[in-house]
Amino acid sequence: RDDSYYLSHDVDGAETYYGAIFTELVNTKTFEDPITIIYGHAMTDDTMFGSLQDFSDPSFFHEHKTISVETVDTQYEYEIMAAHLYTDDHLFSTFELGNQAGVHHYLATLQERALASGGAYRSLPVEKDKDRFLILSTCDAVNNDQRYVVTARLKDVKERSKDD
Repeated sequence: RDDSYYLSHDVDGAETYYGAIFTELVNTKTFEDPITIIYGHAMTDDTMFGSLQDFSDPSFFHEHKTISVETVDTQYEYEIMAAHLYTDDHLFSTFELGNQAGVHHYLATLQERALASGGAYRSLPVEKDKDRFLILSTCDAVNNDQRYVVTARLKDVKERSKDD
């Protein structure tokens, strides 16, 4: 399967308008890559990533500083660095995020990209070769040739108990 499969299929493989929330095929499912990209549709009923563009409101961006991702056994907490519009170019390929030079370039140009598109940026200390990052990516509600992306730095990892 390619990355676009889950745009029109749920996690069980059933065809659906909603699709599924999914990571790049090249990403591990343990969030150990330097950058993990998660995709989801921006549904008008605010499901999936329907409310992701709320980060375009400066007060919302400043009030909401973290993203929590939960897997069966682990909880990852990320600090949000930037939220902005971006072209519909494939981020992983465009920035060559499979190697450290690509990750460094993505991070070095993040503030400029975010602010140039009217987005928001929060300066955080970054150890480029050590830190791990998350990108949430969804379609733009107005322009089909743009995406809305939120970039965050991993802050904490906790094991989940079976009672969580």
